[in-house]
Amino acid sequence: MIPKLKAITNSNYYLVRIGNGERISDIIKNNLVAIGWSEVDFSSFSDMDALKKAVTKKYYSQRDIKPQVLGRKLSQIEKFYTIEKGAVILVPYGKQIVLARSKGNIIYNQTDKGYDLANQLEVEYLKKSDGELKSFSRDILS
Repeated sequence: MIPKLKAITNSNYYLVRIGNGERISDIIKNNLVAIGWSEVDFSSFSDMDALKKAVTKKYYSQRDIKPQVLGRKLSQIEKFYTIEKGAVILVPYGKQIVLARSKGNIIYNQTDKGYDLANQLEVEYLKKSDGELKSFSRDILS
């Protein structure tokens, strides 16, 4: 069953897949979500167009990539980059979805560059009264 979210129903919701690697538990424990494109430091940009140009140049200028595929990749970056403070983040974690609230601060963590998870967003994971992460089974989603 999906946890009751009455206190956060006026928020925007985002799905951020951190990945399946060994770092996901540590990233969650450190109240972060993360995505790739780690050769480009998202936190150093204040302009979305400049960020998209930098990612395109670094990752896609030498590859034969269809425009619609490039558009999807850049859309993923824009969605992550523009997650506002207070937005609810759904994070697939094993067979569960865990819930977090964005703190709105993008950071670049050089330590996670090797895992291609250096672009990170600070969040606060929602927890039950016993301290466990608020979650629900992925099986209930269509």
